[in-house]
Amino acid sequence: MRKKALVVDDNGNNLMLEKDLLEVAGFEVFGAENASSGITIAKREKPDIIVMDMRLPDMRGSEAAKALRLDKETRNIPIVFVTASVMAEGKEEINSIPNCGFIGKPINSRTFAKEISQFITKEIKDKPVILVVDDKIQNIELLEVYLVPQGYEIIKATSGEKALLKLSVHPIDLILMDVVMPAMDGFEVTRTLKQDDKTRLIPIILVTALHETEDRVKGIEAGCDDFISKPVDKMELLAKVDSLLRTKSLHDKVSEAREYAESIINTVRESLIILDKDLRVVTVSRSFYDIFRVKPEETVGQHIYDLGNKQWDIPKLRELLETILPQKTTFDDFEVEHDFTIIGRRTMLLNARQTQRALGKELIILLAIEDITERKRTEEALAEGAKEREKLIKELQYALDNIKTLQGLIPICANCKKIRDDKGFWNQVEGYIMAHSDATFTHGVCPECAKKLYGDHYDQTIKNLQKKNI
Repeated sequence: MRKKALVVDDNGNNLMLEKDLLEVAGFEVFGAENASSGITIAKREKPDIIVMDMRLPDMRGSEAAKALRLDKETRNIPIVFVTASVMAEGKEEINSIPNCGFIGKPINSRTFAKEISQFITKEIKDKPVILVVDDKIQNIELLEVYLVPQGYEIIKATSGEKALLKLSVHPIDLILMDVVMPAMDGFEVTRTLKQDDKTRLIPIILVTALHETEDRVKGIEAGCDDFISKPVDKMELLAKVDSLLRTKSLHDKVSEAREYAESIINTVRESLIILDKDLRVVTVSRSFYDIFRVKPEETVGQHIYDLGNKQWDIPKLRELLETILPQKTTFDDFEVEHDFTIIGRRTMLLNARQTQRALGKELIILLAIEDITERKRTEEALAEGAKEREKLIKELQYALDNIKTLQGLIPICANCKKIRDDKGFWNQVEGYIMAHSDATFTHGVCPECAKKLYGDHYDQTIKNLQKKNI
């Protein structure tokens, strides 16, 4: 199976050259001309390596790399920066990003693919990552001696500010942090992390020489998960780290399951609402917000009948949720019509299931709402059109049955035999008949009229014809 490579460069010539060199070397290559597109392709294709220019139009390559490192799907993909010059500060920035490297421009076309291949690790172990924070490097090194042999990856920070910076770049599984540090102490860092949705579930162990109950209460109030006293006991440290990492792993699995379920919900065309046993909204699909024009803050946690300023207080919906569902645990294809203040009259098809989140857990209600307003309008329009067509067909059939048929009294002159039409004009008989029927005429002379017109000449002509036939 061919390895995948992603090349990100806003210079079309460089992009084409690097792609060609890697394709010749056997890679399946994807290209992007800016960082945003590169991140999207990386998440979708999960390449074995990313080759990226440092200067991109929408963001620096290093910023794109940091964004990729925060995503579980892309955190371990090696990234190679191709850059004309890397100053000491740039090298430090690249080295601060895990599993990254660089090669200089202009590239050597003979060795480029080989250089890139060397950055691809054959096996990436998914080690738990622990951030150790202490203003004294010897304390960090002691904890490192205890933890590394157990298979943990260690990220170091010598201040609270640097710890926050490391967290913005590295995916961290657990934090071991000293309390007493200059500027920003362990309590303040803990409070900051626990107030951020992105970091609040990362377990924090405060390492402290403080033994006063007041200090421990302060740590608990800040949100820390456990304490270890100095001097650190190795067995206690490893036991607490292992316990909190297992808890973190369970939280991660729950989060992944929730994200997976929400991604499924959000891809369904129909609006979906999950209600708790008290009929309060737990979550809804994106399509619900789009169709009914409501906001998440006005929806989640609200009673379903209170949604949209009580627009969902629909008598038929009440009957379904409060009477039918408790008895049957399910209902299908119930049609409900309702006038909404914002979006007008809507026809909806409702389906619901009452189920348990897990064995012994509380009941939840899955309510699917399909807006069939346009479909109903189309069906009604088609039905109306069918009626109109049927009526028209009958009218046409009647016309076909009666058109060009001479009926009723026809005024005719007793002398010249002309016929009077509907407008009062007198017409020759053949003209009238042709106008009022499908008949056409071919003109000749009857024998009686021929004798009157041609006399003996007519009689002689007839005798000559008879002789020829004999």
